[in-house]
Amino acid sequence: MKDLFNSGNPAERRGLKPYLSPLAVFALAFGCSVGWGAFVMPGTTFLPIAGPWGTAIGIAVGALVMVVIGINYYYLMKRHGGAGGAYSFAKDALGYDHGFLAAWMLFLTYIAVLWANATALALIFRFLFGDLFCFGFSYSIAGFTVYFGEILLSSCVMLLGFFICLIGRKAVSIFQILMAAFLLIGPIVCFTAVMAHRGWSFDFSPAFSSGNVKSTQIFLIIIHAPWAFVGFESISHSTGEFKFSRKKSLPIMLFAIIAGALTYILLTFVAAGAQPDGFGSWAEYINSLNTLEGVNAMPTLFNAKNALGGAGVVTLSLAAIGGIFTGVIANFIALSRLMYSMAEDKLLPAFFGRTGRFGTPGNALLAVLGVSLVIPFFGRTAIGWIVDVTTVGATVVYGYASISAMMTGRREKNRRAQIIGILGALISIGFVVYYLIPNFWSQSRISTESYLILAVWSFLGIFVFRILLKYDKTRRMGKNETVWVFLLLLILVISLVWIRQAAVDESNDLVNDLTRVGSEAARPDITGMVDDFSNKVTMRI
Repeated sequence: MKDLFNSGNPAERRGLKPYLSPLAVFALAFGCSVGWGAFVMPGTTFLPIAGPWGTAIGIAVGALVMVVIGINYYYLMKRHGGAGGAYSFAKDALGYDHGFLAAWMLFLTYIAVLWANATALALIFRFLFGDLFCFGFSYSIAGFTVYFGEILLSSCVMLLGFFICLIGRKAVSIFQILMAAFLLIGPIVCFTAVMAHRGWSFDFSPAFSSGNVKSTQIFLIIIHAPWAFVGFESISHSTGEFKFSRKKSLPIMLFAIIAGALTYILLTFVAAGAQPDGFGSWAEYINSLNTLEGVNAMPTLFNAKNALGGAGVVTLSLAAIGGIFTGVIANFIALSRLMYSMAEDKLLPAFFGRTGRFGTPGNALLAVLGVSLVIPFFGRTAIGWIVDVTTVGATVVYGYASISAMMTGRREKNRRAQIIGILGALISIGFVVYYLIPNFWSQSRISTESYLILAVWSFLGIFVFRILLKYDKTRRMGKNETVWVFLLLLILVISLVWIRQAAVDESNDLVNDLTRVGSEAARPDITGMVDDFSNKVTMRI
C-alpha cells in the first residue's frame, strides 16, 4: 500500500509524467469551471437578478472578461512547463513572497469549490428522492439539517474522486471526458426539448427582471464571472503533464470558457421555459420557489421533466452529476499539483512532493482528502459561507496572473502582453473592490459569515508565512513587505465590513421582528427608528 503513495526510486520523484491529451485538458478546464451551481443558480440568482435575456447577455460579456484573464494565463503557461499555476507565475515574476500569497488564495478557492461540489450530490437526491439519504443521526447547523446518510454520500464522492486521481493518468482522462460529456450534452438536449415544446419561441416574458434598469441587471451578472468561470485556468497546474505543445492551451481554455458560458445560458433558458400550474410567468414561479418542494423547487429539473418526462430528469441529473465529479476531480488534481510544486520549492515538506507507483503525488492527494472529509459534517449552509469567499480568492489569483504577465511582458519588451496584463489586473481589482465593499451596488455583498471566514483565513496566512520565514534557510522569502501589508489590510478592512454588516443584519432582523408584531400604523415609525440606529452604527464604524 505504501507504494501507492511513495516511490522508493528518487528518480521517480523528480517529475510528473505526461498523460493528458487536448480533449482531456478541455474536460479538466470545462468541468472545473462548471459545477453544481449551474443547475441551481439560474433559478435562485440569475433570473431574479436579470431575467433570461439579461442573464444571457451578462454571461456572454463575463465570458469575454475571462478571455482576457485566459490570454494572460496562456502567455505565462508557454513559459512555465511545470505545476503550480499562478503560484509559479507570481514566484518567478514577483518573488517568493508574492508566490506564497497567490498560493494561499489558490488553496482557499480550489478547496472550497471541491467541497461545494462533493456535498451537492446530497442536494440532488433531496430534490429527486426526498429523504432517501436522510437516515442515521442528525443535527442542525445554521438552519440546515445534517443527516448521517448525506454525510456518508458526500464522503463517498470525495473518496471516489481521490482514488481516481491517485491511480491517475488514463483513468482520470477517461472518467473526466465522460463526465464532461454528460455535463455538456445534457443542457443542450434539455434546451432543445424545452424550446421545441415552446414552439421555438424566445419570447420569455418578462425578458428582464424588475427593480433595476437593464444595464444594471446585466452588470450584476457580469460581476459573477469569477464565480461562474473559476477553474478554467486550473489546467495551468498540469502543464508538465500535457502530451502536446503548450501553445494549444489558449484555444483549449477559450473553448472551455465558451462551453461554460453556453451551459449557463442554456440552463437559464431552460429554467425560464415554463412554470407549474398556478403561475402566470417565470417571474411568479421563481419568486415562489421557497414554497415548493421536490423537482418543482428546481426550475431546470422541472422544465426538463415538463418537456421530456422522466427522461428529462434523468438527462439533466446525469449532467449535474457530471458537473459534480468533474469539479471534484479537477480540483483534487489542481490542489495536489500546487502542493507538489511548493514541495519542490521547499515551501512544503518533501513528503508532499513524492509520487507513487502511478506517478501521481499521492501524499498531497491524501492531505486534500483528509481535510475535506470533515466538511460534510458542517452542512450546506456553512459550506455556502466558505464558497462565498471563492470569488474574492479567485480574483486575487487572477490579479497575480495578470500582473505576472505584465511584468514578464515588460522584461521581454512585449507591449501586447503588458497591455493585456494591465487590463486583467484592473479587472481583478474591480472585482475585489466590488465584493469587499458591501452595498457598493444593490447586490454587492457576500454573507456576513463569509467576511469572518476570509478574515480568519488571512490571519492564518500571516501565521503560516511567519513559519515559512523561520525555516527559510535560503532567504528567498521576507524580501517584500507586500504579504504582511496585504494580509493585515485585508484583515482590517474585512473586520470593519464584517462588524458593519453584522450590525446591519441585526437591525434588519429587528425591523422584521418589530413589524411582524406591530400594528400597520406603527410600522413606519419602527422602521425609521431602526434605520437611524443602523446609520449611527455605520458612522461609528
